[in-house]
Amino acid sequence: MRKTLKVIPLIVATAIVLALFVLGRLPGAGSLFPSPWDRLAHLCVYGALAICLRLGAGHLSAAWVVLITAVIGLLDEIHQAFIPGRTAGIIDFLADTCGALAGVAALKAWDALRSLQS
Repeated sequence: MRKTLKVIPLIVATAIVLALFVLGRLPGAGSLFPSPWDRLAHLCVYGALAICLRLGAGHLSAAWVVLITAVIGLLDEIHQAFIPGRTAGIIDFLADTCGALAGVAALKAWDALRSLQS
């Protein structure tokens, strides 16, 4: 991917993190998705974050991308513990980490399919 195109996923990743920490403080943010759909939201958001980080920072290994994404998830859960009306949970953190793993795995599968077609 060209350097100019790598900036776009990094901008999206930054927007996701800002949304988690800034918009996550708004009243009602914790009730956007009822259980069990909130876990799917965690998977999707953190999967998208991992994909953006991997595409934008291609020099990072998949393991580092998962680790960085998981740490962001952990920080978000800690952050939520201090917001009235929000709760932090290990299950949410695990969903964040699974989302990161799924995002990286999806990119690896995509790359494998593309290499088969070439």
